[in-house]
Amino acid sequence: MPNLAETINIMRRLARLEEGWSYGEGCAFSPQTIQAAEALAMKAAELGFESIDAFPGLSGEIQITLYAAPYYYELTVEPNPGIILWQEHNQAETFYAEYSSSLEAMKQLAQAPNLAQLHTPCSIRPKTAST
Repeated sequence: MPNLAETINIMRRLARLEEGWSYGEGCAFSPQTIQAAEALAMKAAELGFESIDAFPGLSGEIQITLYAAPYYYELTVEPNPGIILWQEHNQAETFYAEYSSSLEAMKQLAQAPNLAQLHTPCSIRPKTAST
C-alpha cells in the first residue's frame, strides 16, 4: 500500500490528465477536487491511517482508500463538490454518508478510529441515481 507521500504524488499527477484520459472517456480533474482529496488524505494520516491510496474516477472524482483491517474506508471526492464516506467491516458495508464539504467529512473521519461512532445502518443511506 502506498504511504501518504506516494498518495499525494498520485493525486498531483491526476492534474495532468486531460479529457478522454481513459480510452476516450474520463473527465479532467479540477484543482479544487485534487486539493480537497489531498486535505482528506493528510487528515487520514494525522488520524493514524498508514495505508492510504487514491484512484481516479471517470467523472472527475477521486477515491481515497484507507485500510485498518478488518475495516476499510473509502472517501470519494466529487467534482460537484461533495464527499462520500463509505465504511466496510469484514467486506460488509456498515456506513455510508454524503457530505457537502470536506470539513464535514473530516469531522466524521476523525471519529472513525472510535468505530462505535461510525456505525449507522445502511438502510437509512440516501438514495442516489446509482443505488
